[in-house]
Amino acid sequence: METNTIHVTDLYESCYFYLNGAEITQITCEKVNGKLTCKITFTGSNLAHLQYKYYSNECLVNLYSFRRAFQQITSYLNEAKKKYKQQQTIPSGGAA
Repeated sequence: METNTIHVTDLYESCYFYLNGAEITQITCEKVNGKLTCKITFTGSNLAHLQYKYYSNECLVNLYSFRRAFQQITSYLNEAKKKYKQQQTIPSGGAA
């Protein structure tokens, strides 16, 4: 199986990938239109097929598992946003 990478900003799509075995390898944050947006990078096999199923409204999930994945990923995103905000308040050129 081929391993590939995909970048996602949609929380529900992220949960779907996570539930289907994709691994979160990175979360980055940036300001978009005045709001802080997080991009989640996944690696795994079959991500293009999973994305096709997601956007074709063909994906089915166990609701309890989806709820748990949603809580876990939301926790990761909150932590990433917290780190991003802390980095923005560090004076440039200053020693820590």
